[in-house]
Amino acid sequence: IRDRFRRRGKTIILTTHYIDEAENLADKIAIINDGRIIKEGSVSDIREIVGHKYVVKIRNLPDKYVDKIKEYGEVLVIKDTLYVYVDDIHSIENFLTRLLERDIEFTVGPVKLEDAFIKLVGEID
Repeated sequence: IRDRFRRRGKTIILTTHYIDEAENLADKIAIINDGRIIKEGSVSDIREIVGHKYVVKIRNLPDKYVDKIKEYGEVLVIKDTLYVYVDDIHSIENFLTRLLERDIEFTVGPVKLEDAFIKLVGEID
């Protein structure tokens, strides 16, 4: 449907709180916070504001590891989750291996639109 509308020069406006949905469906995004547009552009343009390729999300990281992980990339802490943004995932591999050995859970993946939202707004909706 989207492609048929696009070929006809039509626009579909979708409003959603589901960032994954917007990332998968939209060609252009406007991020709104407190009723104001704080960033707009293509999905890839907005993702680029993160400035890194990958994000490691670590929940409930003991304080003794927080300073050490800051050596590997840009760190953002929101509630009980630590976000570490890196360009080369291999640079942090040894650190992540130590976390696994201590049964500390984490996820690793490419930067997504949600990461840009978190960086722009500083919170998870």
